Amino acid sequence: MTSIQFLAGASCIDITPPLGTRINGDFISHYAHTIHDNLYSKALALKSGEETVVMVAVDICYMQDDFLRPIRREIIERTGLPEKNFLFCCTHAHSAGAVCDLLLGAADLPYTRKLPALIIRSVVEALNSLVPAKIAFGSLDVPEHILCR
Repeated sequence: MTSIQFLAGASCIDITPPLGTRINGDFISHYAHTIHDNLYSKALALKSGEETVVMVAVDICYMQDDFLRPIRREIIERTGLPEKNFLFCCTHAHSAGAVCDLLLGAADLPYTRKLPALIIRSVVEALNSLVPAKIAFGSLDVPEHILCR
């Protein structure tokens, strides 16, 4: 019996915008004046047999399709992966660089131009770091940590 090898790779690329970058997710326009925590584009690549998928979490409030479309195209060109094999999500950070007009805030154009290359880099580095891995899971009852706000 032949077993299919499972591989996993991950990357974490710093996408912290420079001070002065417009941030969104609020009803007023404001700009980054301090850095409390760095922001990241984190990618996880998983491969089983011939199938590879990549999941990307980006520390920003919101990404529109017109922002993601060229990123997806570049990833397809550089990796050969079909578009259906990657997933993008935002952490919904309300104090991250603005890459789209949202609520009453506008996109920060320099950051909007810089971020795609960093997201693409996170995907490529995750794929380049694939190593044999195992999947495991567990569970634990901790009702004291359940909170419905």
